[in-house]
Amino acid sequence: MLDAVWGTWTCTGEFGSGVTLKYIANLLIGIHTAATAEALWPSGSASTWTW
Repeated sequence: MLDAVWGTWTCTGEFGSGVTLKYIANLLIGIHTAATAEALWPSGSASTWTW
């Protein structure tokens, strides 16, 4: 049952090397989110937000 939930396992090397892949994946998600926000923002640029 757990195989159906977790899917495929990938060996990333020594203990702790998976953390590096997690950081890279999170960085790519952040870049993608920022690009999507800029594409969907009505003024054409999300960098003009005022907090």
